[in-house]
Amino acid sequence: MERMSDEEMIKYYSKLVSDLGGKVSAYYLDETDTDSIENVIYGEYKKRVVEFLKNALNIK
Repeated sequence: MERMSDEEMIKYYSKLVSDLGGKVSAYYLDETDTDSIENVIYGEYKKRVVEFLKNALNIK
């Protein structure tokens, strides 16, 4: 598959975000990143759980 230009990527992802309601959480990984997608997803999940617990316990 041919790599998209910057303009093509902006157009593609802008449409995708719009189709998903206009707001998304996303990460960009390229071949030089050492984190796997599973680690990124787990890290985000862990952050959200900690934030939820802090809010539930009223901890600042």
